[in-house]
Amino acid sequence: MSRNKRSLPDELNAKGSIKPARKVVHRSPHRSVGILACSWIQDHGIEYESQLERRFLQQTLVLPSIKRVIYQPFRLEYVEDERSLTYVPDFYLLFRDGTKVVIEVKPRKFLQKHLHKLTEAQRLLEEHETPFLVLTEKEIDHGIKVSNASYLLRFARDSPNEQAKQRCLRILSAFPKGLRIDELTKEAAVSEKDILHLVGRAGLSVDLSKPITKSTCVRIPKEHQNGYLHFIDWFNSAPGHAIAGISKSSK
Repeated sequence: MSRNKRSLPDELNAKGSIKPARKVVHRSPHRSVGILACSWIQDHGIEYESQLERRFLQQTLVLPSIKRVIYQPFRLEYVEDERSLTYVPDFYLLFRDGTKVVIEVKPRKFLQKHLHKLTEAQRLLEEHETPFLVLTEKEIDHGIKVSNASYLLRFARDSPNEQAKQRCLRILSAFPKGLRIDELTKEAAVSEKDILHLVGRAGLSVDLSKPITKSTCVRIPKEHQNGYLHFIDWFNSAPGHAIAGISKSSK
């Protein structure tokens, strides 16, 4: 792999929009492509090229620790069978505390085919102190979190109601353990839609591992000291775990 740091994501901290490192395929009979809008996080939408990537993004965008998401952020050079090749990771995530991670979203059935490329990417990024994570349908589609995230994003895209937000925060500040959605609507004189909007934009938090109902408990979000650690805990993952898993199974 190239040792040239200019190809690594450190320079992605610069302000402004960044074009993908390769042309995004917008029309294909084999891919589901689109753009997810997230104006409360950044001023441009995030492209995806598969439904698995879309489901990953939906969960990522409701996390309170996320600051920025860049699709296909840079190229890495590597050698395989004496051929010089390039690899473009799927996502680069920057968290509010300054931590970061590079993400590859890949169906498990394709891991073996791309094992060398992913292993080389992990090695180079680790040398530059940039975590690399491979997520498959096992991590992304686990439990009810993906459907909850999709549901909340419908409300997150609504226009904000600053007065409703301030009333909710004021009431919840007196209830460290939180209130049920139906209780908060009465106490703060807001609608359920207002509450779900705030949860979708990470202004309030709920337990996304359970179905969202009127009895769901709502709290003021906790400050996460390490956004990256919160992220891998959310996806029940660890750096290189998918690569290590496929490596062992191939022996």
